[in-house]
Amino acid sequence: MVSAQVESGSGSHQVIRVALSKDDAQSIKDREIYFSIVVADCNNLANRFPIEAYISQEPASEFNFPITGDFLIAEGSIPDQVFRGIASPCVSLQGGSYFFGKLESESIPLKKTSRLP
Repeated sequence: MVSAQVESGSGSHQVIRVALSKDDAQSIKDREIYFSIVVADCNNLANRFPIEAYISQEPASEFNFPITGDFLIAEGSIPDQVFRGIASPCVSLQGGSYFFGKLESESIPLKKTSRLP
C-alpha cells in the first residue's frame, strides 16, 4: 500500500481510497487474495472497521480489475458515524487466500487530500 485518503462521499458515508503499487495489485489478482480495507484507530488498532474493497467500480474479490499504470486505486465507504468514532484513523489491507496465507499490510494514517497518484 502506497497511500490512503478519505473524502466526503455522498450522503452519510466517507470514501476511503487506497493506492496500491502495480506489483502489489498484480500479486493480489494473480493469487486471488481476498482482502478488506480496514479503517482503525492508529492509537488503538482494536477499534477497527473493515470495508469491502472495489477496484474500477467492481468488487475486488472478483479479480477482474485492469492493471494499468504504476498504481491502482482500491476504494470503499464507511458510515460517517463509524468514521467519526475513530480518533486517529489509519488504514491497512487485511485478508488472505487458501493457498498463500494471510495478507496484513502495515497501517498508514489517512490523509484528507483531493487525489491519489
